[in-house]
Amino acid sequence: MYEIYEHQTNVQVRLHWQHLLDMCPDEFVFVVRDNASQHVTPILDDFLLEHQDRFCLVPLPTYSPNLNLIERLWDYMRDNITRSTFYITLEKLCETLVDWLKEIPFERFWALLGLSP
Repeated sequence: MYEIYEHQTNVQVRLHWQHLLDMCPDEFVFVVRDNASQHVTPILDDFLLEHQDRFCLVPLPTYSPNLNLIERLWDYMRDNITRSTFYITLEKLCETLVDWLKEIPFERFWALLGLSP
C-alpha cells in the first residue's frame, strides 16, 4: 500500500500503519522501514506495543539501497530527468516527472521495483 501525505511525520506514519492493519484485519503485517527519523521515533513505541500481535517492523540496515528497491527507480529517474538538467521551478520539475512517468513502459516500471505485472 502506498499513501501520499503532504507532510511525513510520525503522525502520518502511525496513520499509515493503522490503515494497513485496517485493510488486513485477519493478517499479520510486516512493514519494511528505513531509518528515517519519523519511522524510528520512540513516539511510535506505544503503537508497536499495542499491535505487536499483528504488526512487525523489519528495519533496513543504514543506507542499503540494494535492499530498498525504490532506489532503483530513483536512480533511473535521476538519469533520465534531473541529471545535468536544471529546472527553474519545482512545478516544472514535477510536470516533467509526471510526463516521464506517463511514458515509461509499465513493464520497465515494475522491473525497476523488482516486481512483475
